[in-house]
Amino acid sequence: MAKPNQRTTADLLREHLTLIVRESPLDAAEAEVLSARFATMDEGELTDLLLAMSGQKPPSFEELAAEYATRGLVVEAPKGDWKPGKTMVCCPHDGVPYCVDAHPTQNETPDWDYGIKHRAMMIERHHAMIRAVWEHCQTALGDDVWVLCGGGCQLQAFFGGKNGYLGILYLDLESREEQKRLSGNGHLAAVGNESYTLVVESTSELGVFTTMAVPGVTVRAFGA
Repeated sequence: MAKPNQRTTADLLREHLTLIVRESPLDAAEAEVLSARFATMDEGELTDLLLAMSGQKPPSFEELAAEYATRGLVVEAPKGDWKPGKTMVCCPHDGVPYCVDAHPTQNETPDWDYGIKHRAMMIERHHAMIRAVWEHCQTALGDDVWVLCGGGCQLQAFFGGKNGYLGILYLDLESREEQKRLSGNGHLAAVGNESYTLVVESTSELGVFTTMAVPGVTVRAFGA
């Protein structure tokens, strides 16, 4: 898809934390300072902060692995920028390190099944494409690269490594019926979502993708 129409998990976490701060006894100036700090934090830091503010201890990898095992998924600790305390885990398929992340929802309860569902859909529908992009990133960087399964009603593959996100591959909608309907009536083409697009997180990362040639995937910078 050419234009992202879903906010990232980090965006949702920032909004949730900002709402908590605004409803707290802090005055407006103090709340503004904290909200500005949230804007500089990455997804893992925001998750840890939300857990701390809610009085919860971030789960250990062993606890995460046990939760996923009850749902039929055997996981391992991701390579790349993963650190103990984060909730991202890896369940490889065909050599590709597909990762899932059970962030707390609005009621601060992790949604374990969300990532599992998206991982299964992405493997079923787009594995060859995702593998090709991942292999290119691995070769270009010469380092560990992971693929986080995300998105809302639209499937999204987040590629990243030790320095954080590289880019987001926007795929099709969860609902194949809705995808077919919006493609057939010209809506997706009208809003620029006719093809799959890898949106690069920052201009400094564009060089990683200048030589990438994956059929069906176009590359552009975030905000372009």
